[in-house]
Amino acid sequence: MPISKNIIIKQLDLEINGGCNFSCPMCPQSIGREKDFLKKLPFNIFTKIIDDCMPYGLETVSLHGSGEPTLSRDMPKYVEYIKKKNLKCISFTNGYRLNKNMAKDLIRAGIDILRISCIGFNRKTYAHWMGCDGFDEVRENLKTFVKLNEEMNGITEVHVYHLITDIKNKEQEIQSYRRNWADYTGAKAEIWLMHNWAGSEIELGYKRITKPMQKRSCGR
Repeated sequence: MPISKNIIIKQLDLEINGGCNFSCPMCPQSIGREKDFLKKLPFNIFTKIIDDCMPYGLETVSLHGSGEPTLSRDMPKYVEYIKKKNLKCISFTNGYRLNKNMAKDLIRAGIDILRISCIGFNRKTYAHWMGCDGFDEVRENLKTFVKLNEEMNGITEVHVYHLITDIKNKEQEIQSYRRNWADYTGAKAEIWLMHNWAGSEIELGYKRITKPMQKRSCGR
């Protein structure tokens, strides 16, 4: 089939693993996903998708969806293939399985940006919004990743991001988040307003609201 000059594909968002080890209330995983969505994306299909998109100006591949990519032990293999194609590689993770070995492999593979969902400015709010009491484990994983990235002369930018859980105490949350996440781990921090995947009804400050969230697809 001839390449169409009218089609441009700059970025691919690929979910390499459909399952997740967390159950964040703002995410589809909290109520479960259909069985077909829980599967792993086979590597041969993954490479074919990328190869087929290369002639259309592909620049970036982002490994994300509502699944957790680090549940695939060979995630670095996927990253390595992207980088061999001279493409930018981004991924999103909750960081719980980002142990030392996985960190080293991802850094060696050359991942460009790793964004970690850390919703919660302290242990209590983290456990509520992430659906897992992994506050200490994730912070230590990120701190180790940042340190290894420096020691290995890696190129990876590490970002943590938080969703404001109580708009009335926004400034207090920002300060606590900066202290507990950015300053502690050495990662860059992003803070967004609360939203869900549909940008619609969600609990904010433990009160259910709808209209403010319907006006935005992104709360950054």
